[in-house]
Amino acid sequence: EARPSGSVSGTAFDGLILNGDVKVYAWNGKKGELLGSGKTDTSGEYSIDLDRVPSQPILIEVTGGRYTEEASDRNVALRSGDFLYALQDYEQGDSITTSLTFYTTIATGLAEHMARTGVSPAVATRRANDAISNLIGISIRETKPLEINNPSNATPVVTDGHLYGFATASISELTKWISL
Repeated sequence: EARPSGSVSGTAFDGLILNGDVKVYAWNGKKGELLGSGKTDTSGEYSIDLDRVPSQPILIEVTGGRYTEEASDRNVALRSGDFLYALQDYEQGDSITTSLTFYTTIATGLAEHMARTGVSPAVATRRANDAISNLIGISIRETKPLEINNPSNATPVVTDGHLYGFATASISELTKWISL
């Protein structure tokens, strides 16, 4: 029987990552088979079709590209070995949206640890994403971070997108302060 096709899309964000290489892999506690690939656009957005991929945990990775570092306002290129990850439970035929951020990368590391200690990859994915979401008070799976330095993102109400953008920008400011 034919498997339906689905997709994975979202935003790569350490500041918006432009022209980054995004790859989707099977994940069984470690990176597996390449399932699809694409690039981020001028808004840091990516969209990758998954052709007849069965239900399973997936690892999304962004490498390369450039972003504007919040604390210094400098344009920074990701170097070889720099990456952001996210883990998601993919259901066959679904279209899922997720961001790749510092926090989704931490959740990926936590899930890898859980999987090494005997937790199933699907359960590890959910538990790790929930743990880091609870830590910062924002759903790292469902919330799209906003660039807080961009005036077009200003609204009368602070949204979860603003808070997520602030949470990532605060790391930039903290590392700048530590480096001084």
